[in-house]
Amino acid sequence: MVSFEDLAEQIREGSLVRIPDDQVAWDAALDARDSDLQFENSFSAAYEVVWCAASEVDRTRSSELSRLAFFPVSEHTGQHEIASYVAEDVELLALDALTGSANRFVEQLYSAYVRAGFAVPPLP
Repeated sequence: MVSFEDLAEQIREGSLVRIPDDQVAWDAALDARDSDLQFENSFSAAYEVVWCAASEVDRTRSSELSRLAFFPVSEHTGQHEIASYVAEDVELLALDALTGSANRFVEQLYSAYVRAGFAVPPLP
């Protein structure tokens, strides 16, 4: 799994989250995320595990990183829904890195970002 420092660097550089200009692609990605119950359940379960394992400092650091990911996506797309998904994903990735949870779903989520710039089910 990626370290928090490497994840933060990727977010600051803009190399992890890649924002296409194609609105149709974003709409399809959102539809895929919204309609996949297994993805939603896996995300929620992973989030609960890392949230419970995280300290207040970890939560603050992950929240700051998620905000750093949110704003460029929101500004580029004009869609807060997409930006919110990205921010939630980044927060989960950060919490996993900070707590050392090494959750399989989170590893797949990160791999999806590395591969495609956004996580769309099914994950690799």
